[in-house]
Amino acid sequence: MSKAIYLPAALIRIPEKEIRMTFQVVLIGSDGVVCGSDRMIADRRSVIHPYLKDESDTVELIKRTTGRKILLLRDIACAFAGGPNAEIIARRIITDCDQDGLSLIEWQNQIVACAKSVGGSGGRILDEVIVIRKNNLGVAVRLLIQGNDTPIPFIVERGICTGDVVQAARFLSEQLCDEDSPPMPVYFLERLALLSIAFASKENPTGIGRGCDILTVTPEQGFAIRQYDKNEVDKLCNEFTEQLRQMVRGIDMPRLVESFQ
Repeated sequence: MSKAIYLPAALIRIPEKEIRMTFQVVLIGSDGVVCGSDRMIADRRSVIHPYLKDESDTVELIKRTTGRKILLLRDIACAFAGGPNAEIIARRIITDCDQDGLSLIEWQNQIVACAKSVGGSGGRILDEVIVIRKNNLGVAVRLLIQGNDTPIPFIVERGICTGDVVQAARFLSEQLCDEDSPPMPVYFLERLALLSIAFASKENPTGIGRGCDILTVTPEQGFAIRQYDKNEVDKLCNEFTEQLRQMVRGIDMPRLVESFQ
């Protein structure tokens, strides 16, 4: 994993505990890119507190629905999370941004300008958009936007898991796709992304879940999305956990050298 992409909380000056987004994972493979997202859409909006006159006193309203959070058009894909403006930014990027002939830095500048023209959802809400270009599958761009602050782009070179989880859901991807290991093929990363979302849903069932979508991008097939419902995700998580238990039980321990009473 690229260590640089774990810095956004400090850069945008808000506590980590206030970064509340539903779960997204993007993994860069040897032959393409895999991006996964749960299907819970948490529409977060900050509004002025109805009983206080000070406009700085706001409350956050959350409405949860179900839907796909990955958008595709031509040769661009965007996965979004955060507040209501995250989807608007993703739609603007895939419809208004022209990637032809642009270097990576020029592409970043274009999507930053696009996001800035929309602005964040406001309040303490952090909006996130992950952008994938079919003509450059060696990297993805993670865009973070809060309120009227300038959007911050991060280059993802190996992979990242984001969202309202602590550590358990990130463990597999961090161990199996670390910087020192060779890139894995997309058929492996599809399963890894699905497992990561399954454990994220188990770790935080009120904020993440309702199934997931897995996007695979390769030069040969282009974009392909597979949808999994909640029962399929839960079943996979339970089956993998049981297989892991069996594997641990089968580990041969070193020979006992000495015992103490």
